[in-house]
Amino acid sequence: MSAIIGLLSVLGIIVGGVLSVKAVIQRKQKQKPLLLTGVSLLLLIVAIVLSPSSPTLEFDDSSLKTNSQGIATITGKTDKESELSVDGEQITTKDGSFSYKVSLTSDQPKKVTFTAAHGIQKKKKLSQSSLQTLLLHS
Repeated sequence: MSAIIGLLSVLGIIVGGVLSVKAVIQRKQKQKPLLLTGVSLLLLIVAIVLSPSSPTLEFDDSSLKTNSQGIATITGKTDKESELSVDGEQITTKDGSFSYKVSLTSDQPKKVTFTAAHGIQKKKKLSQSSLQTLLLHS
């Protein structure tokens, strides 16, 4: 929706600019072309404000440590509007903060993929997402 508004406002700015230049050259009334340009500029600003932002995903610790049972706790933040999932499993956040425990009992590295997404559509397609993968060692 914001893309359509943005496209129409750019078109209005161009048409208003051309009509304003034409009015100056022909020494005609400039009020209507300038009004069209101003309204189009305001619509462009509205379209920019309404455009969705990309989700953020940040982890608190750069190095993770395991406890005596081999469980590592991964903590971090995402924005409040994001839905967060880990390896396809949705996890809950509290005001954008999250905590996730992963078991690292074997000597093999474990790959854990975090996905923060905005705007999940009907067929589970992500309109915008942030993806980060961690490779964890015990």
